Amino acid sequence: MKRAALSLLMLATALPVHAFDADEYRAIVSDTIVQVNSGNIDVAALQENQKQLMAIGMEAAKEYAAEHPESAELMNFVADNADSMLEMNLEELETAWHDGEIYGDAGIDIDAYDHFGEELGITESIVHPATAYVALGEYGRTGDDMNLMQVKDELSAAVEHMDHMH
Repeated sequence: MKRAALSLLMLATALPVHAFDADEYRAIVSDTIVQVNSGNIDVAALQENQKQLMAIGMEAAKEYAAEHPESAELMNFVADNADSMLEMNLEELETAWHDGEIYGDAGIDIDAYDHFGEELGITESIVHPATAYVALGEYGRTGDDMNLMQVKDELSAAVEHMDHMH
């Protein structure tokens, strides 16, 4: 019993101290994917789920920026521009955020960060749900199931990044 408690204590102290609530994030992702797979799509409700995911990521970004000044420029940039992502179309999101053009335009060397490190894990916890939000809107307008596949792909990518965070 003592060994189990000690193991849990060691695990808890190894978890990141920033605000990223992985359990809540995973639950929202799971709920979204279950609904997408069900075929009973409530676009507005699913878009609200994506906003919740983004809010979790934005809170983590702000806290991480405060704790890691060397990463503050990137963290604050992404958090401060998260809402504008929702105004883009899928092609604009891909070019700006996924391909990284927006970072270069802002003078941020995105390649200086580890693809599966904390900073990009937090960044992707915002960018991927924003893209899923826009894809859901496209689905609502067109009924094209490819947009639902993109939602699942985006959220899977966000969770993959989360899995690599310390």
